[in-house]
Amino acid sequence: MKKAVSVLLALCLAIALAEDAGILGRPLADFTATDIDGNPFTLSEALKDHDAALIHLFSTRSEICALEGPFLEEAFARYGDRVAFIALSCDPEDTEQTVRACREAHGFSFPVGLDEGLELARTVGADVLATTLIVDRFGNVAFRYGGIFKSVRELCSVIEPFLGGDYAQTAVLDGIPAVSATGVFPVAASREVRVDNENIKPVFFTNDAPPTRLEAWIVEDSVAHVRMELPASDNPYDMVCYDANGASLHELPTLLNAQRDAYVLDAPISGGGDGCFYTRVCLSDWTGKDPEGDINVYLIDDEASLDALCEHLGKEGWVLSEAGGGERAVQPAMEAYVVHVVDQYGDPVPGAFVTFCTDSACAPVLADENGDITFAGAPQVYHVQLQRVPEGYSFDPDFEFSTGDAPDEWLLRVCRDGK
Repeated sequence: MKKAVSVLLALCLAIALAEDAGILGRPLADFTATDIDGNPFTLSEALKDHDAALIHLFSTRSEICALEGPFLEEAFARYGDRVAFIALSCDPEDTEQTVRACREAHGFSFPVGLDEGLELARTVGADVLATTLIVDRFGNVAFRYGGIFKSVRELCSVIEPFLGGDYAQTAVLDGIPAVSATGVFPVAASREVRVDNENIKPVFFTNDAPPTRLEAWIVEDSVAHVRMELPASDNPYDMVCYDANGASLHELPTLLNAQRDAYVLDAPISGGGDGCFYTRVCLSDWTGKDPEGDINVYLIDDEASLDALCEHLGKEGWVLSEAGGGERAVQPAMEAYVVHVVDQYGDPVPGAFVTFCTDSACAPVLADENGDITFAGAPQVYHVQLQRVPEGYSFDPDFEFSTGDAPDEWLLRVCRDGK
């Protein structure tokens, strides 16, 4: 299973293997493609009444590529009147039938077709993994990305720069912009995944090769409430959760619950439907920096499914643990309210200044050299306001958040300027 997960992440994170042939900032040769309904799409014509064109090259055989389909459709719904969209398969094994089925499965409203002869793919240096280009209003390639967008936020962040009325000359975007908005996120002692339903039974598997421990959960309900927690060292915007059965991909901040105490995914239990007797949920570092830290959990609906899961995992060396894997260590209660201040890249920001306020008084606290703010106030709900950050950083002056009624830990993000 570990090998399969590593391969899947490699596909997610892959940059197109071919070089971009120096196309960034240069005109893209005009082309005409025909979609699967027989309608022509000519780049020069599309740019006459649009601010930009988004060209998405893909393969219908890539399950992980399919996970970004909803992001493309949502972006088209937002920008279709200003940006011309077209998706073309650059997989020589794809046919009109497979591409049509892909369009119907994702409900794409924009043109979808085949890159006949793979001419466009060769021109822009794409392979069968997803490659996305944005051609600006001047006909120049302003953005090229070989890989999978992990959220509609990411996709929109590379479209917006080319739509402003003051966009007067080609400006190349050389990567996906980091999130600069001020935000606060819950922090736990370690990276962890568990199920919060009441009618559950955890089971554990062991393996001689790392990772040596795997969890599965028998869930009597039709939907499992999968709860994920991150330590302060994890950048939430680097983390994703995906249903490995191919149903969904989520940038972790989109799963933050209203109480801001955890990230929660409501995952349907397969229960044998469509020939699959389990749902596998993965929490992963999208950057690929920590592949050993990926956490996979299996969700099943009854003991019969457990027997099938044992057989399935047994082929990869996993053995059901008769001892049950042991109970999780109980983390000691927090003794102070702790806020870790970081920038959009996850680096600590020393010298940030916040106040912890009640209805009657406010206590000012300064971040130390590690960007940590520690407030040892009496347990109650505090209103936390960010008052000041060091020179070279900025924040939303209206940002604030409330603690719970007991000491806890948070990650507070501000923006490093000029990046």
